[in-house]
Amino acid sequence: FSSIMRPSAWRSSTSGGKITAKVKVTNTGKRSGKDVVQLYYSAPYYVGGLEKSAICLGGFAKTRLLAPGESETVTVSFDINDMASYDRADRQAWVLEKGEYKIYAASDIREHYGEFTFTLGKDKVIKTDSATGAEIKNLFDDVYGGYTILSRRDPEGTYPQFRALTASDAVKNSDKLPDPMTEGEAPKTGVKYDKTITLRDVYEDESLWDAFLDQLTLDEMTMLVIDGGYETYGVERLGIPHTMDNDGPSSVKGRNGLLYTDCGTAYPCETAIACTWNCPLAEKMGEGVGKEAEDMGTDIWYAPGVNIHRNPMAGRNFEYFSEDPVISGKMASAIISGCASQGLVTTIKHFVLNDQESNRAGIYTWADEQTMREIYLKAFEIPIKETKCCGIMSAFDRLGTVWCGASSALLNDLLRTEWGFEGFVVSDYSSNFTGTGYMNPVLAVYNGNDTILTGIRALNKPSHVAAVKLAYRRDPIGFGKALREACKNLCIAKMQTRAFLHPEKVYNDSLAASLQKPSDWNFEFPYAFSALRYVLNNTMNVVLWLLRYVL
Repeated sequence: FSSIMRPSAWRSSTSGGKITAKVKVTNTGKRSGKDVVQLYYSAPYYVGGLEKSAICLGGFAKTRLLAPGESETVTVSFDINDMASYDRADRQAWVLEKGEYKIYAASDIREHYGEFTFTLGKDKVIKTDSATGAEIKNLFDDVYGGYTILSRRDPEGTYPQFRALTASDAVKNSDKLPDPMTEGEAPKTGVKYDKTITLRDVYEDESLWDAFLDQLTLDEMTMLVIDGGYETYGVERLGIPHTMDNDGPSSVKGRNGLLYTDCGTAYPCETAIACTWNCPLAEKMGEGVGKEAEDMGTDIWYAPGVNIHRNPMAGRNFEYFSEDPVISGKMASAIISGCASQGLVTTIKHFVLNDQESNRAGIYTWADEQTMREIYLKAFEIPIKETKCCGIMSAFDRLGTVWCGASSALLNDLLRTEWGFEGFVVSDYSSNFTGTGYMNPVLAVYNGNDTILTGIRALNKPSHVAAVKLAYRRDPIGFGKALREACKNLCIAKMQTRAFLHPEKVYNDSLAASLQKPSDWNFEFPYAFSALRYVLNNTMNVVLWLLRYVL
């Protein structure tokens, strides 16, 4: 350690519906350094009551750089309601059970240097969402498979056991289309007005939404929902911009998807970022990514990833922050805020329960609703509510039997109705080349997944176009309404992109612009080898540029 930090004084309060601790941290070492103040809580636990962790992270804050002998008073707070547990079996609500809540100021989960008690005289039931006022209720009963749930009362006796299951009808019919809607009218399409209403007009006057959407043709709507791989489709005549999107989360890539020739800084992976406990630093990373994206012409960044480190051996942990949802959510909020300050739209991924890499495409995932809401969903809920994020990437896995991108409970009832999200949902990378079955675009549109991250456009596009148009003919009322809503969600997100807000900035995608200039190359000894690398690099850039017109 470069320094030794010591908390020399602390005080606490429970006013304004918050738990707050103020801790004076002093650098007693010989070198400058930083430290983190962490606030934990232990909720009352009763036999026969709600299941709870023994201790949970409530909040945290990092000091500034402190010189030897220097001190700083750090304030950490979190909402009292954040200590609630979800009651799936009885009240279908968040519940603060009566009793004593132990609050710990700590340097880590085991080393506590301060403690106080918050006492609640009776149970408090939270039945409406704090952000939207929407009713809270169970949405994922079908995701719980009836297995024994791990309990603190008897961890050995309730530890999960392997079970061999026979496929149920729900599993066998997991990708079935809904029945056509017979009541109501199909939305208008292809309407022409004396003066075309553009997306810019809607941006300035939201009362024009319906009239604007009436102008979209079936062909245009089809392309908007099926052509979302590393870009979003544009409709020039209506002022809907074409955007260039690309991957993260450890760096931002340039234009043209997998065939990019520009790439930003390789930042430390999200796990390393979370280990800093430094949200301002994470926000600075977001700002840097945003500036690089602007320089390269990337409008939407497929990041950050906030899935949980459920297993330390998981193959994609490097894309995620932590095993804890609070630090995951707070770090994501910071990165998203940094990106947004530079005009970069982000898509939080992979929504949700995408917590293993092996066989993740279409895997049937089972969890009870308390576990989902308190751990896996909370990491998404925090940044969605704390930032103006307008992008989500759905996951490969299934919630129970339903693919995440086809779960209306997830994408409509929870994400949009309960949490108040406004924006678009894009699928993960699509290898669906038939337009039917798992990850098909029709199920996506029906259930709130607004566009498909097209894997290989030349292979995806024919079947996806045919599937969407067939679904429209089959169900012009129900599917027509869902298709229209998907296009609106896309446009809401597009209105936050640089492609919409600053259309005057034009990027050069020519072959010459895709090549590395000699002046930008670091020629070093041995010079012959360095020159060879330069030639090979530009040869690959030529190949990538040519492939853009094939794939």
